[in-house]
Amino acid sequence: MPELTGGFRYLELGTGQGFGLCALAAVYPQGEFIGVDFNPEHIAHARGLAEAAGLTNIRFEEADFSVLAEDWPADFGAFDYAVMHGIYSWVPEPIRAALVALLNRALQPGGLVYVSYNTLPGWTSAIPLQHMLRRLQVASSVSGEQIIQQGAALFDNLVQAGAGVAQAMPPLKARLDSLKTQSSAYLVQEYLHENWHPLWFSQVHDELAAAKLSYVGSATLPENYLPGLLAKEQAEVVNGAEGYVMRQELIDLMLNQSFRRDLYCRGPRLQRRSMAQLGAFSVVAGRPLDETEVCRISTSFGHLTIDFTLAQAIYAAVLDQPRTLDHVASLAPMTEKPVHELIQVVTMLLHAGYLALAHSAAARVEALNDVVSQQVIDEFVPYTCLVGAHTPTALGASDTDMAFYRIVRQAPLQNSKQLAAALVDSLRASGRNLVKSGKVLSVPDEAFEHAQTLSEKFLGQTLPLWQRLGVMPPP
Repeated sequence: MPELTGGFRYLELGTGQGFGLCALAAVYPQGEFIGVDFNPEHIAHARGLAEAAGLTNIRFEEADFSVLAEDWPADFGAFDYAVMHGIYSWVPEPIRAALVALLNRALQPGGLVYVSYNTLPGWTSAIPLQHMLRRLQVASSVSGEQIIQQGAALFDNLVQAGAGVAQAMPPLKARLDSLKTQSSAYLVQEYLHENWHPLWFSQVHDELAAAKLSYVGSATLPENYLPGLLAKEQAEVVNGAEGYVMRQELIDLMLNQSFRRDLYCRGPRLQRRSMAQLGAFSVVAGRPLDETEVCRISTSFGHLTIDFTLAQAIYAAVLDQPRTLDHVASLAPMTEKPVHELIQVVTMLLHAGYLALAHSAAARVEALNDVVSQQVIDEFVPYTCLVGAHTPTALGASDTDMAFYRIVRQAPLQNSKQLAAALVDSLRASGRNLVKSGKVLSVPDEAFEHAQTLSEKFLGQTLPLWQRLGVMPPP
């Protein structure tokens, strides 16, 4: 696996509108990035974003995966990393085969592949719902949002009528309830997709084997500790199975897993890094640590309770600047803990966003963040993240956060009242109003009061986080 301190090549298949790849290109100027998508509108948008942000280490190409599998362009070359997010279980089997053939041509020996996909058994209860939603869509000309509403009403009636499918699948009702809280854009994209194929782990594993890819682990960090963190009885069932493929599927059955984020390596399975190698990784404080007596980390297999005293000590050690894990391990009370326990706690804090991986490369994120915030506020482009210079982790940002970013970039020294007034003026100039609990605040005094509350939170929490992670320069 190439070290990110040197040059590397990174391929994204199904790059969409390109923000994620542009973010990586800004954080890692030493890398070379190529994004491929069959949608010309997406590619045009991505190229415009990269050009506006002044990124010269990235290119976007419109292409069909089946064509690329047959005729890989010589100027594309070979890659150290390949990413397929939100593609593999949303295309028909021939396209999956083309993706595998493409990876066989595109990936260097030892290169890594990331693949995310809807998985079974977690989507089993949704199969009847998704099928009927698609049937309603084929038979109707109304919008996707209306189809979702019609389908939800139809299945509510089925449940109330005591339909056998609802009795055979008790989780169906909970899934119907979730339709009322999830965004319509997500629901349309997920449930009305003509190629919706949740897959078992073994299916993906066996298909990727044709490109000489071996399973490495999960990009969802806590899941790499399974089955060890499962209940004793569950862990015994998993550990009693022969072969890691069977064990992975038993874990999915234990969790009723519905989504996987897997890593594969071209060639033999990667060896685990030694503790000495892990010690060289640097971390920095992320979002504020919950001020509670215990630290509960949400995972796909429930909430984990970790030692809050230890978590607090680790967080404090990296609050002012990034530190290597070796340095953190040398401080009290970490010296009293086994190294593997320290690594596990750090892993869970990374997963929850309390810590972030740090790096020292000369990132070029300011121009990208400026463009993104400008397009959100002035052009209503639905970006939801900004990028930090000191971490490869994109940071969620609301429209209000984007407005604060622009204000502070233009006039850094702001108290909460000045910032609140500037926020109200900025949103009004773009034809927007503040919203509180679903209510549009059109009365000036109400808008200013809420803006001041938001400003105090921004100055007290968000801005310090952004300064630590390099979204904004330090004070």
